[in-house]
Amino acid sequence: MRSATRVLSAQTDDPTQRPLDPADIAAYLDACIVEGGGDPHVFAEALCYLADRHALRSMARACGVPADVLYRQLSGKRPLNFSTVIGAMQALGVELGVSVGEQR
Repeated sequence: MRSATRVLSAQTDDPTQRPLDPADIAAYLDACIVEGGGDPHVFAEALCYLADRHALRSMARACGVPADVLYRQLSGKRPLNFSTVIGAMQALGVELGVSVGEQR
């Protein structure tokens, strides 16, 4: 399993560089989905990484949950709700989209 931290360091020269711009955040999350093979734990780890570097409390408000609950969901200590994912992404200024994929 590939971690979000490895995806981040593959995307930037400096693994401690924070994606702060919504375009950078979207590219990072997209890379986590692709490079992580769709693993929900990698995506949750990526959101947790971003929550740690952005305003966790405002992200929690956008999700409609207390900050400690948000952190537990993103860190895998509680089940991650889809509404939490959507709220976290909105707080980061990005949206989740769907596109036509390859036919199998």
